Amino acid sequence: MIAQEQQLDTTSQLAGYLTDCIRPGLKDGYVRFFQAAISA
Repeated sequence: MIAQEQQLDTTSQLAGYLTDCIRPGLKDGYVRFFQAAISA
């Protein structure tokens, strides 16, 4: 379970970097969305 979470974290970080390259500022929206989803 922990390994899955670490993989998901790495994947989301990588996705964040890629989206930031494509559209700067878009990553912040995703970060807020994931934080809201995790805390819900």
